[in-house]
Amino acid sequence: MAARGDDEPQVIRIGGTLYRLEPVDRPGLAHCTPIATFARLVDQYLTASAVRTKPSTAAKKREALTLHVLPVLGSLLITEVTRVRLVELQTALAAKMSARSVNNVMAHAQAALAWAVDMGMLEGFRPVRGLRAGDTARAYRRDHYEALLRATEGWPHVLLLLLGDAGLRIGEAAALRWECVGTRLCICATRYGSQRLTPKGGRRRMVPVTKRLAQALRELAPEGALVVPRKLDSAAFMRRFEVTCARLDIPRVNAHALRHSYASELQRRGVGTATIRDLLGHRSVAVTDRYLHSEAAGLAEAVALLDKP
Repeated sequence: MAARGDDEPQVIRIGGTLYRLEPVDRPGLAHCTPIATFARLVDQYLTASAVRTKPSTAAKKREALTLHVLPVLGSLLITEVTRVRLVELQTALAAKMSARSVNNVMAHAQAALAWAVDMGMLEGFRPVRGLRAGDTARAYRRDHYEALLRATEGWPHVLLLLLGDAGLRIGEAAALRWECVGTRLCICATRYGSQRLTPKGGRRRMVPVTKRLAQALRELAPEGALVVPRKLDSAAFMRRFEVTCARLDIPRVNAHALRHSYASELQRRGVGTATIRDLLGHRSVAVTDRYLHSEAAGLAEAVALLDKP
C-alpha cells in the first residue's frame, strides 16, 4: 500500500487493477474503490457511446483518442488527469495541429471525462477552453503543392495526387481499390483504422482523373486489391508529409488542406461551386464554401477587372 499524499486516499494494486482505499467507521477496515486508467476509461466510454453514434463518427473518435491522447494520458489514473495535464496536452497538440483539430481532439478527451463523472467514476474535472482559430491558411499554395509532388515518389507521391488532384479524403484514398480506378475514380468507401465504411456524406461519387494522376497510377506495381498498400497508413503518411514540409520549408497545415487546395484551384479556374460540391462529395454548397480560399494575388486580379473599359 502506497500513500499518495497526506490528504489523499491510499492506492493499492490487486492483480491488474488499482483500488483507492477510503477509511470507514470501523478501525482497520477500508472501502476499496477500483480506479480506472484513462486508457481503460476511453475504452469503456467508446463502447458505451457507440450504441448512439454512427460507425464513421465512432471510428473518428477512436482514431483521435488513440493517436493523440492515449500516448500522453493513457497510463494515468483518471484521478491524475488534472486540468494542468489537459492544458499540457492541448499545448503539445497546438504545436503540430490547427486550432480546429486541437479543439476536436480535446473535445473527445473531455467528453470521456464528463462521461466518467456521470457514471460516478470521477467526482469532477475542470474542462479546458478551446483554442481560438487563427487566420492561418487552410489551403496550400499551388507552388508549394507542386514542390511537394516533386519531392516525393512511389506510393506517397500517388497519395498526394489523390488528395490534391482528385480531392479525396485520406480515408477515401486508403480505401480505394484498383477495381474502382479508370478514367474516373469511383469513391464508394472510406477507411478508419481497419474499418471500411460508407464515405462521409453517405453517398458514392465519381471523380475524373487528371492526366498526371492517371500516369502515376499506371506506373505503380499493385501490391494487392488496394491502390495504397496498408503498410502506408495515415499515421505513417503524415509523418513523411511533415518531414517533407519541414525539409522544403513549406508551412505545414495538414494533409487534408490539399483537399482545400483542390477546391480552391478549381474555383480559380472558373469551376462553379455546385460542381466543386459534387466532386468533393458534399451534401451542401454551404460546406463547400468553407473549402474555397482566395489568394491575395487572385483578389487583386479580380478588382483589376473593374479598371477595364
